[in-house]
Amino acid sequence: MLNTWFRQVPDLPQPDPLEAMRCCLLCCASVDDAENAARAFHSQLQDTYQQLADLSETTPLHELFALLVKDEYADLRRMVRDTARLDSP
Repeated sequence: MLNTWFRQVPDLPQPDPLEAMRCCLLCCASVDDAENAARAFHSQLQDTYQQLADLSETTPLHELFALLVKDEYADLRRMVRDTARLDSP
């Protein structure tokens, strides 16, 4: 599966994550700001994984990226739950 992936990498536009991260992290003045920045990164990863799943030419590759989409969603839910704990007294 990985051999297929490396030979047929889809041409997806990729944002510069380091530049985006630097801007977001410099703007974080509160827990809410940090949470919003983290949500944006999780969303970007989910979108990228979903695009890759949609473009997958093999079933195992599609399943891999679909699983990564689900994992990112679960990570986002955990982050929101943990952030809510920071806000509660």
